[in-house]
Amino acid sequence: MDRSPALDAVRELLRAQVDAWNRGDLEAFCAHTSTDTIYVAAGGVVRGRAALIESYRRRYPDRGAMGTLALTLEDTRETVDQVTVVARWALGDGRGGVALLVFGRQDGRWVLTHDATL
Repeated sequence: MDRSPALDAVRELLRAQVDAWNRGDLEAFCAHTSTDTIYVAAGGVVRGRAALIESYRRRYPDRGAMGTLALTLEDTRETVDQVTVVARWALGDGRGGVALLVFGRQDGRWVLTHDATL
């Protein structure tokens, strides 16, 4: 897989997200998400970090419902101002799928701006 400071930063961000999910900490899981993020899933579109956290809370009401997240990066691409990631995700109980994640720089750091998870 490619190596660059941007790709390394995004990979580290994703590791932090997986760790936060597996602790059951949705606030920390979404801490690297832009305030105006767009999340697309089979159930529809969610706009904004606050709405995303609330959506996760409804879908995963407790730590047990969250499962244990594993993320496998399939592809990473970098442009001047974005990093895109295609990843497979699994929650350890048969739930899983693929995601297209788009990261952009805001206030000097990488944040998740778009997430299409299927």
